[in-house]
Amino acid sequence: MDGSSTPARWNHRGEMMPGTPHRQPRELTEAEHEEACFWASHVPGGQRYDPVLVKSMRRRHTHIASSSRPLSPESIPVSAREEPSPTPEPEEEGPEPWEAEAAAGIIRKKLSLNLGWGVKTWNMKSSILHRLKLLKDDGYDISHLQVPGTTSDDVTQAVHAHIAARQQPAAAQPTLAAVAVAGPSNPQGGSSTLSQQQPGFMSSTPMKRKMFVVPAVTPQKRRHSFEEATPTYSELHLPWADSSQCESEPSPKRRRTLKTAFSSDREREEVQNFVRRTALREIFQVSRFATNNARHLETAEMTMESEPSQIIFAAYNPSSGPRPAPTGYVGTRGMNAIMAEIKFLGHADVDGTAVSIVDPDTADQEIPRCIQILQDERNNIILEGHNRDLAGLLHRLRTNDLANMTDWEYDGLTVVRKSGLTWTLSEQTQTLLANIEGVLSGGGVHDGTGEAVVVRIEQIYDGRNLL
Repeated sequence: MDGSSTPARWNHRGEMMPGTPHRQPRELTEAEHEEACFWASHVPGGQRYDPVLVKSMRRRHTHIASSSRPLSPESIPVSAREEPSPTPEPEEEGPEPWEAEAAAGIIRKKLSLNLGWGVKTWNMKSSILHRLKLLKDDGYDISHLQVPGTTSDDVTQAVHAHIAARQQPAAAQPTLAAVAVAGPSNPQGGSSTLSQQQPGFMSSTPMKRKMFVVPAVTPQKRRHSFEEATPTYSELHLPWADSSQCESEPSPKRRRTLKTAFSSDREREEVQNFVRRTALREIFQVSRFATNNARHLETAEMTMESEPSQIIFAAYNPSSGPRPAPTGYVGTRGMNAIMAEIKFLGHADVDGTAVSIVDPDTADQEIPRCIQILQDERNNIILEGHNRDLAGLLHRLRTNDLANMTDWEYDGLTVVRKSGLTWTLSEQTQTLLANIEGVLSGGGVHDGTGEAVVVRIEQIYDGRNLL
């Protein structure tokens, strides 16, 4: 090649620039070759050729045959060159949406394969997604359960079969562990010790191996029967009848058998019994005190009368015929109020012919202290009793409110009136009762030393019939 010739000039596409005389090809120098490669590395997109990336890709594909390797950038035509793209990395597959939803439900409901539930319980307390998630997390292949047409019962049966398969290895595990502890037997005979197997291990006496078999524990749920939940009447009341029972033990619970209305009536009756007992103790207080003193003094003056006294309330008789002179008169309205209070304080006999007012302190004695209220064939009402008892009854009637017409209640401490209204006898009736009380106490004609007194009171009609 002529050294005076003008060197060829090339453009960025590797083509000879116009105006340059055509010359014979010649070998390029190293600088010219690098310049040509530089201009050839510029693609139309403007990205430069990266030799480092090409070398790393060539090293990665060293196992590929040389005939199948990609051509070098120098051998590839410029028009066929493309921009190299990075190799996409495989993306990690995340959990499916139904798995995330099922996992949240399992945590919220605290579900597990160790609950020991039955088929109905699994169907009611868990969804099909929960059961599939439990099986998948436990290593069970659920691909055959995700095909169309799978029902909830199929998944539940798979859960039961998987739980049974888990329990079978648990039962056989102690035997396998025992075989592993025992170790392989020595085929040459004799005992194999750790000192023979491991050099440098000093053992004075060989250890005797034992096999411990631990039974498998199966979770079970206790089911209560109706007989256990509902004890009989004798089982409830037997601890109360047994006096040898320790007092520190808790009392057995008894089921409520009374309705609310019946309980209210019972509470009202208990309050009335308390008021009645308090009034009766007040009526027989003087007589009881006198009897106690007579037992100590043993005097004849303090003994009780041999015959009871009587207060006769004659029936209303509109006729003008002859009759005994009465001690006083009482209206039918006042008589009705007196009889209503007497019926509240006393109790009727079995046959219902008489009413008795009994001292609660002597009710358990053979002959209790009492006042009898009778009615004869002429419809006369007779109050029969000892002088002090009759006087105490009259004193109670004229100085206190009528208890039978008052609503009482228990406020937690004592019995009080529910309302502020009070009912008492009229002044005329109270005056009459005070006069009769004076006669019975000896303040009138009689001296009260034990003689029986008969007081006759005549009823007059004042606008209301007798009860």
